[in-house]
Amino acid sequence: MPSLPSGSERHDNTNSTSTPTNDTTLFGNQNAEDCAIVSLLNQSGMEVKKGKATDGKVDFFYIDPGIYYLSLFYDRNGDGKWTTGNYALQQQGEETYFYPGAINLKAQWEITQDWNPTKTPLFKQKPEKITKQKAQQKKSTKDRNEERRQKQERNKRKR
Repeated sequence: MPSLPSGSERHDNTNSTSTPTNDTTLFGNQNAEDCAIVSLLNQSGMEVKKGKATDGKVDFFYIDPGIYYLSLFYDRNGDGKWTTGNYALQQQGEETYFYPGAINLKAQWEITQDWNPTKTPLFKQKPEKITKQKAQQKKSTKDRNEERRQKQERNKRKR
């Protein structure tokens, strides 16, 4: 039997009357308040499943194998949605946190993931792969004269 990552267990979904499925189960242990809403995000950053934390834990069942990410926000007003701030009332938006790494879910496995949302600084939390607005790459200046010279040399060789 292959060695399992820390905090992971093999899940046997087979019995005599059913066929095995490829579904995975993720158990999340957050050091979070009960008003926390945890979202399971795919590689595009889109929400796949959402659950409310109870006693600092949230469970996601019947997940397709793949790479996923976690986000969490504290639902202070209890509406089940992330609420923006209100400048006129001097209210901040509901706090949002991201698990800083990817979670690789494999077929027929149960994985327990521990996470303290406030341990990692906010600016280091959101993984680069699901960040929509990426940092700009350093722009390089092009030497158009050199490009033209090389193009002319190629044209001369063809003649």
